[in-house]
Amino acid sequence: MEADAVIHLGTHGTLEFLPGKQVGLSSSCAPDALLGNIPNVYVYHVVVVGEGTIAKRRSYAVLVSHLSPRITESGLGDELRRLRDLIDEYREAKLQDPPRAEAVLKAINEIAVKYGLGGLDIDSLHDEIARMERSAMPYGLRVLGSEVSNDEVLDYLAVALRRDQGIVKSLHRLLAEAVGYDYDELLEHPGKYLGVLRAIDSRAREVLKVLIERGVDDAVAHARSLGVSGDVVREVLGYAKELAERLRLSPKLELENVVRALSGEYIPPGVGGDYVLDPDVLPAGRNLYALDPLKIPSESALELGARMAEESVRRYLNQSGRYPETVGLVVWGGQEVRTRGVTIGQALRYLGVRMRRGPSSREPKLEVIPLEELGRLGLTWWLR
Repeated sequence: MEADAVIHLGTHGTLEFLPGKQVGLSSSCAPDALLGNIPNVYVYHVVVVGEGTIAKRRSYAVLVSHLSPRITESGLGDELRRLRDLIDEYREAKLQDPPRAEAVLKAINEIAVKYGLGGLDIDSLHDEIARMERSAMPYGLRVLGSEVSNDEVLDYLAVALRRDQGIVKSLHRLLAEAVGYDYDELLEHPGKYLGVLRAIDSRAREVLKVLIERGVDDAVAHARSLGVSGDVVREVLGYAKELAERLRLSPKLELENVVRALSGEYIPPGVGGDYVLDPDVLPAGRNLYALDPLKIPSESALELGARMAEESVRRYLNQSGRYPETVGLVVWGGQEVRTRGVTIGQALRYLGVRMRRGPSSREPKLEVIPLEELGRLGLTWWLR
């Protein structure tokens, strides 16, 4: 029996990687010879944009993107949790029982080396463990077209709103400022402030739960009861409500647009990528494309890249007692698409420049950061 169409389920299969030209395939190229003129409807993970582009080029695919499994906080495995507890024990023993502290430090180093964290001082190691514990991860499996529960929406918003999203402030930033903390300082030293960050995460979830169950007005009132003042909180929670709606819309589009593709109808396009870092990816269920070059690097990518650059410089300075003379970066297309240009943001910070966008994103301009603000007086930077 001859097929009328192919539905390709599962991100990057064999077809698009068979022998032949990379683009502009001919009848002698394996993907073209196998498909002929059969439509290829490819249900694809929204995050995996690099290989998705290959599927478009080499198997003529119409991509219908789907969500990741439930996004939640990763936590720590047993051994890394033990490492975190040993760090706490070491700090206590260092003050009360120095001989025990030496034994604890030896155990810390053994586990740290096993996980590629050897050579870090205790504070830096604690920061790294705290970042791991609070990082986002997919949990479980994704069932195509399955509705997103309130708990899944809450988990997603609680992670996505940790960072400023363009001009929209982070909810966690507002809650930190309400109790007198510099949020950037908390993020830079999460090990030192882990208790504070956990309390802020808990309060953010409280506010977001009210938002999901009772709406923006009640959520704003609850945030204000926690000390958040001003009108900006309404803007942040209005944005969160919009994200929740786009997340809930995704499963409906996942199935609808597969059926529409089989009917030969138009599938609206949508950018792919990490929708925690870039919520503009939502809703999923659209014809996936890689990026809008006018929006690379994004505001969040510039911020994260700058933080990574400063952290790497700080670590080098602490370990060697001097600033690095050269810095090497690997700019990989797939990574830049997923992160919206974090490595580019890192390179700009190394060079000591910031990007300013005018009224149109077609007019980005670079300006030199004054040496006094950059904090690297008398240094010359070379990027290779």
